[in-house]
Amino acid sequence: MDEKKIIRNLIIVIFFLVIIYSLARVGVGLDLSFGPYLKE
Repeated sequence: MDEKKIIRNLIIVIFFLVIIYSLARVGVGLDLSFGPYLKE
């Protein structure tokens, strides 16, 4: 394996993890804020 390829893969994986984490945070926030209003 090329060192540059390994570094690039690490950056891509971390990038995806950050996006998924932020989407999960936003999703939970929307569920907590809109959940009670939609149920009523």
